[in-house]
Amino acid sequence: MKFFKVIVALSAVFSTNAMAAEANLFVCVNKAKKIEIAYTTSSLDGKPTFSVTRGEDNLYPGSLEMNRVAMEAQQTFMGKVVSGAVNRKHIADAPDRIYSVVIPHIIMNEETDAVKFKTVGIFGYSGGFRRTPLAVQVITETMTLNCTAQAVNF
Repeated sequence: MKFFKVIVALSAVFSTNAMAAEANLFVCVNKAKKIEIAYTTSSLDGKPTFSVTRGEDNLYPGSLEMNRVAMEAQQTFMGKVVSGAVNRKHIADAPDRIYSVVIPHIIMNEETDAVKFKTVGIFGYSGGFRRTPLAVQVITETMTLNCTAQAVNF
C-alpha cells in the first residue's frame, strides 16, 4: 500500500509539472527613468536576447554608434543575473556600459498569462583598453524595475 501511495504522489507531481511552463520572456521598466530592459532565454535562432531602451535611445542591441560586446547570464541564489555590455565603435579604450538585471526563476501555470514582479537594475562601467568580465564593474546607478514574465513559444 505504501508503494502505491508513492506512485500516486509522484504521478500528481509529474502531471502538475507537465502543465507548468518556465517563464522565458521578461520585460522590465522604470517609467520615471525612461528605461526598458527585455530579456528572453531563447529566440527563433535558439539564442538568448537582451535589449535596453533608455529614453529615445535603443542602446542594445547596437545602434549605429554602439556595438554589442557581450551578454552573460550567471545563476545566483537570488535568480539569474543577466548582463549586457555596450561599447562605442571605433574607440578602442572606451569602457563598456554594463546593464544588469536580476531575473528570478518563475514557473507559470496554464491559467496565468503573465506574472508581475519587482527587481533591481544595476548599471555601471567596465574595462577600457583591456577587457574585463561583466561581473567586474564600477556601479554607477541602481534602480527598482517593474517586470512582467511570460512563457512564450518561439
